[in-house]
Amino acid sequence: MKNVKGKTVRKLYLNQVVMSVFGIIVISSASMLMGGDGSLFTILASLLSAGLYLFIIYDAMWNAGAKDAAVRLRAEDANLDKIKTPFYTVLFASLFNIAGAVVLAVFWLILYVRDLAEGAVVLASDTIYLIMNGANGMYVGFETLLFPHPHAGFTSEQISELVDLYGAPTIADFTSPFFYFLVPVPLFITGILAYYIGSSETTLLKILGFKSENG
Repeated sequence: MKNVKGKTVRKLYLNQVVMSVFGIIVISSASMLMGGDGSLFTILASLLSAGLYLFIIYDAMWNAGAKDAAVRLRAEDANLDKIKTPFYTVLFASLFNIAGAVVLAVFWLILYVRDLAEGAVVLASDTIYLIMNGANGMYVGFETLLFPHPHAGFTSEQISELVDLYGAPTIADFTSPFFYFLVPVPLFITGILAYYIGSSETTLLKILGFKSENG
């Protein structure tokens, strides 16, 4: 497609992988420092990893926009391309996450409708859940904040009783798959904004009113 920047798409996927690994390490370290009960530290670690990830995305998309501004966005009618190009670029860079979220949601519905606690569907959904978590490690800390585990707040004895009554929790109990539909949103916002600013040959600091020493 004309508006898809293949090189930038590959860069966005690579950044996601690298920052996901970084996020898992940082968030896991924060959790371990608090003995596995560091929700505040986990959220702070998630903010750090997600913020750094989005900064890297911003830089990549700003540079892509600035490069295009010098090559093909001089025409007065180029404003639409300043939106379409980053939108389709980020869309292609988000296909894995979108497809994973759809598949996980389907499994989630099957598990609840059929009241499954074991079997191939449970195994498949758990596997996809682990893959999605591994691919989005920078956001893992937000998952429990937005969609807390239904057993949160119960004592270990109460949880044992719930397991005896309803069986071991499955992926459908641990998390809502709809969390993963939110994952591409920061990427879309950051990517489109960064490309538009770059292709407009300005910077976010200038828009916010900050001036460099060179004016």
